[in-house]
Amino acid sequence: MSELEVLLCKIYEGNILGKLSDSRYATLDAQYEKEQSELTAEISALEKAIKSYEKHEKDADRFIALIDKYENFDKLTIAMLNEFIEKILVNERDRKGSIQTTQEVEMYFNFVGRFVPPVFGEAELAPEELEEISKREERKDKTSSELLEA
Repeated sequence: MSELEVLLCKIYEGNILGKLSDSRYATLDAQYEKEQSELTAEISALEKAIKSYEKHEKDADRFIALIDKYENFDKLTIAMLNEFIEKILVNERDRKGSIQTTQEVEMYFNFVGRFVPPVFGEAELAPEELEEISKREERKDKTSSELLEA
């Protein structure tokens, strides 16, 4: 930033002394002003990123300390769960009125945020099994829509 200030001063002096035409001065001044505002914005964004990184680093350290605290335990207690878990969100069922349906559950840990479990590979099913599942899902959809209409 200070280099830009020096350049701005030099082109200003060059213009005042007649070494630099007014149009050339205006062009250079506009370029340097633009560069200066871009650098200011970039510095601001980088400072924000650094603060975010430092916060995440502190949160990670606190979570690791919590894990170390409960490294060896015999019984899982409510107090332990409260220290680890910030909140649990249970979303609506995919199919209302059905007992056999999927339902998304989101778990948020203190200092870490939302926990997304690793994706497990799907088991390969035989064509007969796939057909049976498809028929079962169709029955569920039909039953669900009938219940909702009633």
